[in-house]
Amino acid sequence: MLCPPYKTNWFSSFRLPGTSANLRRACAQQAAWMMETFSLACDFLFSQLVYAPYPACSNGSAQEPLKKSDSTESGDIPETHRIKDSKSGTSLSETEQTLMKDIHKNPFDGVVKRYARLEISRRRGNHAKQNLIEKGIIHPVDIPTRTGKVVLLDLTPSMREAMKRNGIDVPKRKEGGIVHNYWKNEIRKQLEKDGWTVELEKPIGNNMAIDLYAEKSGKRTAVEVETGTRGAENIKKLIPLNLDRIISFSVTHEVKLKTLRCFRKESIHVNNLNVLDPSSWDRIYEYFK
Repeated sequence: MLCPPYKTNWFSSFRLPGTSANLRRACAQQAAWMMETFSLACDFLFSQLVYAPYPACSNGSAQEPLKKSDSTESGDIPETHRIKDSKSGTSLSETEQTLMKDIHKNPFDGVVKRYARLEISRRRGNHAKQNLIEKGIIHPVDIPTRTGKVVLLDLTPSMREAMKRNGIDVPKRKEGGIVHNYWKNEIRKQLEKDGWTVELEKPIGNNMAIDLYAEKSGKRTAVEVETGTRGAENIKKLIPLNLDRIISFSVTHEVKLKTLRCFRKESIHVNNLNVLDPSSWDRIYEYFK
């Protein structure tokens, strides 16, 4: 309750000089009625603040309110965030729905590859992409590569949480997010192409794991994807395992330089360690022979 209820007891000593008792009583009753009406009005306004739905996006234009049932108070996905097969009853266009479902199913495809697979033009795809960004459903992520960059489309944290609340499977993210997972996926594909048996997130005890562990013809290789925060720690945990090869793959050249500085600072000198980044991607198969 925003305003406390008002009782007529407060007016028991109400006095107007030079007036009769009946007039004073009438004035007190009128004042009490006005206060009670004001209290009810405050309650009504407060309820509107509590249940007022949040906007789906903030793009500088006028925003339409959502229905009360679309509030996150109920745990439901807001109407503009809901994945539907029906063309009606949703503010997402058919192309936007198709794009969003594909982002969830194939998170590591760049926009060019994605549009080609979905058989939608770049113009139509970019229009749908921009609408989903403005609605707070996805955001673009640039991945630097040897020849330029790949643009991934990732679900926003709020959208991922909404999907979880509605029973939709959303894979957990390690530190580094989609960038870390993208390179793990690319390295896994290259290892498997070269005949390695690959295990992701292989446990090694003490609540630690290897990003990629691979075996082929009796040889054992470990790959750690570095985003710039734990380069030295990730290699230290691998040294006691007596692996045939250790690869530290930095997601950018800047991260590689930072990782090398950490190795020098921690006095890490390992003969079977190779430090790579996207600039050496075209030669990475040489390390998987």
